[in-house]
Amino acid sequence: GPGALPSITAALAVTPAGGKIVVAAGTWPAFTMTHAVSIYAAGDGPVIIAADQPVVIQGLTTNAPPVQLEGLQIQRGPLHPGGWGFRPRHQI
Repeated sequence: GPGALPSITAALAVTPAGGKIVVAAGTWPAFTMTHAVSIYAAGDGPVIIAADQPVVIQGLTTNAPPVQLEGLQIQRGPLHPGGWGFRPRHQI
């Protein structure tokens, strides 16, 4: 769909601090978050993060916007292809 990106990492790169990322159903690779962004499942099916690598949240300061991870299933194991992309949605 419009605005779809290939990974959470790609979506994090274009979403500013305080922004929101909506993740489509599928299985996605682990990611590293270095600024405060909220990540939500789109609600069109399960969103699985295949954590064959660590999911890392680092470098956030005490005055950073809040971070929310909602509807994501972080599972240990290999990545299986699936899903169709990420849609950055900026907070207003």
